[in-house]
Amino acid sequence: MKHILTLTDFSQLAENAVEAAFLFAKKYGAELTIYHNSEDGDLIMYELVGDPEIEHFTLKKSITTPPVSKWKQLAKKHNVTARYLTGSADFIKKIFDITEILEIDLIVMGSSGAGGRKEIIWGSNTEKVVKHVDIPVLVIKKPITDYRLKNIVFASAFDTKEKEVLKFALNLLNPPADATIHLLSIDTSSFFTQPMALMKTAMEDFVEVAKPYIVKKHFYKDYSIDAGIRHFMEDVKADLLVMSNRNEKPIKRMISGNNTLKAINHSDFPVLSIDYRQ
Repeated sequence: MKHILTLTDFSQLAENAVEAAFLFAKKYGAELTIYHNSEDGDLIMYELVGDPEIEHFTLKKSITTPPVSKWKQLAKKHNVTARYLTGSADFIKKIFDITEILEIDLIVMGSSGAGGRKEIIWGSNTEKVVKHVDIPVLVIKKPITDYRLKNIVFASAFDTKEKEVLKFALNLLNPPADATIHLLSIDTSSFFTQPMALMKTAMEDFVEVAKPYIVKKHFYKDYSIDAGIRHFMEDVKADLLVMSNRNEKPIKRMISGNNTLKAINHSDFPVLSIDYRQ
């Protein structure tokens, strides 16, 4: 992982994600770009180290001033090469362009926690990025003070195509050697649930993909997929949920909805949505 992009509107939720992005950038030795879609003009980039002009920079039409001093302190504390990027355009098109130009490996975004109507992300920028930008997106709900990836859950339907997703995620994250990878299948006892025997056979291929990490297989019963994921994550005190966001066909969405977005919306833990360009 060489370059991380984090998006902010200067809210506390977004700044939780910015702080988490600094931790990830430190861990991977990656560069970090902080982006704000400002409606103020052309794309402008400011280095957060050694650029005196940024100290006096404010957005012309924004009520909130970018917390540049805090970002500079974080860059120095974590020894991260970081920059602040601002510009205006169609939000998704601009994110798409930035990820291509800067060769972004991971997007880090904030989203509110589970529970109330105000916290639903449907229609939000988080949902738009997860659905439309084919880059891995890490969604942060609460402040992260320590980087841990020793207890990772991969929730899946375990079809053949998702083996590449698991392989991609592990290569991206590079967990510590003693990490545990939990392969999770949710049994809702519904018409669309695969027979247990088929799931067990399918899972064996994923165990091979996840080696040499410690791998545990789980069949978890619950009333819905997102509820089962949430309850399982709480049971094992997981650090991260990984889910595929590839190959979401329209008919599948009509039947079950986008399970990755549901998991993001209904949970308080970090969720890594995996999509990537061939």
